[in-house]
Amino acid sequence: MKGLRIAGNTVLYLVIYAAIVMLVNQALYNWVGDPGLKEWIKGNSGIVLIVSNIIVLAVYLPLLRWQKISLKDLGVVPARGGTLLLSAGTGVWLGLFIAAFTRLPWIKANFQAISDLVAFVAGGSLIIFVLGSLLLGSLLEEWLFRGMLFHTLSQRLSVLWTVLLQAALFGAVFMNVTVGAFAALGAIVYGTVRVGSRSLWGGACGPCVQHRHLVYRAAMGGRLAVR
Repeated sequence: MKGLRIAGNTVLYLVIYAAIVMLVNQALYNWVGDPGLKEWIKGNSGIVLIVSNIIVLAVYLPLLRWQKISLKDLGVVPARGGTLLLSAGTGVWLGLFIAAFTRLPWIKANFQAISDLVAFVAGGSLIIFVLGSLLLGSLLEEWLFRGMLFHTLSQRLSVLWTVLLQAALFGAVFMNVTVGAFAALGAIVYGTVRVGSRSLWGGACGPCVQHRHLVYRAAMGGRLAVR
């Protein structure tokens, strides 16, 4: 029975997230009639993350309260000494790797979807990037995968399998084998940091730094327009 409850909660969390993101994406790209606004949305795709993440959090918070899951259960506690620096360093390292890896001619030619994902993260205006990818995007990613799903899965699985499964689920959200596999590798790294720090903040620091580094690289390449 406990296994069924854990599986049910896992599916529920993911379905809520996926349904809201797809609905917001559909609304912003297909239901907006104003040409000027439509063009702005197209150039600032991070707005999808901002709107959908706010809605997702508004749904998750009462759901967690109803399930009697506390912030402490999710890992919202101070990180162990030194782990924030380790997480930040991990974010810089992954940011460097992703920026260099996605610029390789062979990767651009054969795995365009990965390059497109990086362009999506670092694209658009600075304020949209900060709110959509750096703050809300990174925090919700950690809240869901290294918080809610990590807590749920760890009730039944070992730490190793919890880290691997949350990473696999994170990759599955992208609904693309290539991009999903690429994203899952990063999720394994941050899941490991989450375990070592025993805190959600330890894992959240890395993605924030990583995304910030990606946009810095984009700005240096002249691709980021500050509006």
